[in-house]
Amino acid sequence: MTPISIDMDRNFGSHDDPSWASNSRAGKDDQISSIRVLIVDDNWFARSMMRNVLQALGIWKLVECPDPKEGLRRLQEEQFDLVLLDNDMPGLSGVEFTELVRASGEMDDPEIPIVMITSRTELGQVSKAVDAGIHEFLAKPFTADGLLKKIISAINTPRQFVRTKIYVGPCRRRQKLPIKIRGKERRARVALELAA
Repeated sequence: MTPISIDMDRNFGSHDDPSWASNSRAGKDDQISSIRVLIVDDNWFARSMMRNVLQALGIWKLVECPDPKEGLRRLQEEQFDLVLLDNDMPGLSGVEFTELVRASGEMDDPEIPIVMITSRTELGQVSKAVDAGIHEFLAKPFTADGLLKKIISAINTPRQFVRTKIYVGPCRRRQKLPIKIRGKERRARVALELAA
């Protein structure tokens, strides 16, 4: 997918009147309007908030699924560019959903970017989500700016996809440290640089 470039200071107008979007966007903002998003969340209010924010950002190609099993079926049958996913859902958690997308072998695009948006932000929950293969994690309640940044990060900075016996998903290393020192000295220097 082509990298997305958005004017973060743009006035998005009223979500009740979608005509403003086609009148105010030009050129680079058309990139974001072409994204097709699958929203999987059992909570109607959370889905409507995501929908309103996405539409305000110019993303109109949305499919909402209150049931994660329905979301998996739609993902198998249709083409999407991004999945926005809750974790706490009946029948199938967001972590289990992600594991099925990544490793089941039944998906046309197991590398699709997945952004988990959930109120469960304990370190153990975040670690489980990352270990399942999500690209980004966003805590509820979220802001439009926060959601946009996660979408752009998931699409514009794709990480190498890793397939091992114990993990399938995007590489969990987010940055390359330009350090060429080995052993204990390297670890000490990395710790100092990260603390600075």
